[in-house]
Amino acid sequence: MGKFLLSALCLLILTACAVKAPGVSTAPLSKGDALRAVRSGAVNLCGYSGKVRITYAVKESEQRFSGLLKKSCNGDIELKILGLFGVVLAEVTLKNGVYKAVRGGEDVTTDLAAIVGKQELHLINRTLTFPSILPDNSYEYDTLGGLSVFKKGGATLITDSAMNIATIIRADSVTKYTWEEKTPKSAAMNWGKEGIKIDFYGEWR
Repeated sequence: MGKFLLSALCLLILTACAVKAPGVSTAPLSKGDALRAVRSGAVNLCGYSGKVRITYAVKESEQRFSGLLKKSCNGDIELKILGLFGVVLAEVTLKNGVYKAVRGGEDVTTDLAAIVGKQELHLINRTLTFPSILPDNSYEYDTLGGLSVFKKGGATLITDSAMNIATIIRADSVTKYTWEEKTPKSAAMNWGKEGIKIDFYGEWR
């Protein structure tokens, strides 16, 4: 577990300089200014509708596909898996905690559970709520390559140059977000050799 966290931090140190945008000041902010910037700029997003591209690696196998995703603020998910030319191959849903998969009007829940199962939908749900965590005054504060770093307990939060939460490191996982202004463009969560990445092309609310 310690090696996992150390490796994640080393990777961030090596890449921190590469994410600085030309002309953006990298002068360290005070803790108070950094907290205000992160918290005041945070957007509350819990619903999504539109196209996604999903890549995930579980048990040494990797799956990639495009889909149409609807995620409500109560946690329900509908995902239509697309094939060539946008043909819907199957639809999987997670409603009130119940997982179901349908293909061509036929219930294929058992068949698709190994490909896009309840665990994968829970992971999608987990990465599609913003902010998932925000620092407060109880967090320790530091800077890394001009970026703000907040630490508390087993969690480390690192911002991007626009003061969005871009990386969340926990003892067992690393979550990374990319943003375009205040709109999430991708979310990736890795735990050990397994992980999931989602690219977003739709609308947030």
